[in-house]
Amino acid sequence: MATRFTQKLSILVFRGHPKDSVDTRVAKLHLDFHENETRGITFEMGPGPYPVLQELTNQGPPSQRPHFLRKIDVATLPVASELDMALRDTIRGIPPNPEWDDRNWVDDVLRVLQAAWPSQISNSDVTYALNFMVDVLYLGY
Repeated sequence: MATRFTQKLSILVFRGHPKDSVDTRVAKLHLDFHENETRGITFEMGPGPYPVLQELTNQGPPSQRPHFLRKIDVATLPVASELDMALRDTIRGIPPNPEWDDRNWVDDVLRVLQAAWPSQISNSDVTYALNFMVDVLYLGY
């Protein structure tokens, strides 16, 4: 029997730094490769009037990073191989809008991914994860 590979798509929320508040908390997207948190990729929208998508690798498990607040799983998707980069490439291909903040960016990216993989990422899973993200951002836990 062939090994089945998966990638887990999650939202990460981090406390604001140096001062934590609703306005300073940050939302990011994260891909875990084949149930291995140490080999994931975290995507974040860079600051500034011309935001750039930043891709962070080799960061270790999200729960062990500074200012980590919560990981919200969105979906686990079957992939062709351990190194399948279709999800990553799709995320990379979505240009950040200068009018977006990180929260809008996460919402828009998840909606694009849901449209691209409707049988693996359900609308209800995306809606639940986004509502959970908003709760964590506003309540701080």
